[in-house]
Amino acid sequence: MKTLVIIRHSKSSWKNANLSDHERALNKRGNIDAKLISNYLSSVVRNIDFLHCSSSKRTRETAEYFLEKININKQIIQIIDCWGK
Repeated sequence: MKTLVIIRHSKSSWKNANLSDHERALNKRGNIDAKLISNYLSSVVRNIDFLHCSSSKRTRETAEYFLEKININKQIIQIIDCWGK
């Protein structure tokens, strides 16, 4: 049976008002939370067949935590660019 796991990006920083929404990075809490949830998820999910990820900075940073913890076939990771960049 296939399992679908949907995860939203972690908390992003609003420190720099000059950055576009697409370029906002994770803040301190976002990094802590991403590490916690990737640790938990790696205890219940061993392999991921497909990772579908936005190209926004905060989303890519969140995904990196999962790439470190869970066996993902990196050749099928797909970054979707919703902003035409």
